[in-house]
Amino acid sequence: ILELTQTGKIIIARNLEGFRIWGIIAIMYLLIITILTLLSKWIERRINN
Repeated sequence: ILELTQTGKIIIARNLEGFRIWGIIAIMYLLIITILTLLSKWIERRINN
């Protein structure tokens, strides 16, 4: 996740398109967190059954 933020900072420094880049990074974070949350819930249900 830190790599994603650092890459975003580099891209912003080169292009000066800060809002757009941070928006893309935010969407990527949301996707990663959502997938991990769903996966952990699925694993928890499998363990409890």
